[in-house]
Amino acid sequence: MKGVFLNVNIPAQPKDRIRGVLVTPQDMRPAAEIYEKRETRDGQALYWATYKPLDSDGKKTDVWAVHGGYISITPMTGNQTAASAVAGLRRLEEIVW
Repeated sequence: MKGVFLNVNIPAQPKDRIRGVLVTPQDMRPAAEIYEKRETRDGQALYWATYKPLDSDGKKTDVWAVHGGYISITPMTGNQTAASAVAGLRRLEEIVW
């Protein structure tokens, strides 16, 4: 299908423990990202991102499948435009210009 890519997640376990393959929707809960301030030797500030994986609470999602020992395949698209908001935001074009 044009414009669709597959996000494939495989559990980190031996092949003989994989329970199968499931086509799943993406778990839409926000990921837990934490930014820690660090400094270089010369005093420059750096912000180090750490990521805490989601638990398996999202029923029948990609995260749930991988936690359950399944390979998860999620069809996705690259367009993240919130189409339902476009018309309402067009009024901003008139305000700005």
